[in-house]
Amino acid sequence: MSMKKWTREFDMENEDTCKKQWVFHLKQAGQTAVIESLDIAPARQGCPGHPKTIQALVRDMPVDRLDLDALQQTTCMRRKSCGMNLADCVAAIRAAVT
Repeated sequence: MSMKKWTREFDMENEDTCKKQWVFHLKQAGQTAVIESLDIAPARQGCPGHPKTIQALVRDMPVDRLDLDALQQTTCMRRKSCGMNLADCVAAIRAAVT
């Protein structure tokens, strides 16, 4: 039995945020999606540590385990923080899976 795997890309070029390109590598585990890995495109601006931390945090994590409300509360100098972007992406992934 093969496990379903797919990639979901998010382009945030029109958002006031530092990290504009997010690519999720996902796999199906039962009724939920699991983030195998996440690529966040480097940018000339913004903190280089946040993407690395987020990538390590979500590796092999079911999307249902992330607290989207808490992520939406994270703040940044920009209008949208990395946490807000992560919450928006994961919400879209959850909606697509159900």
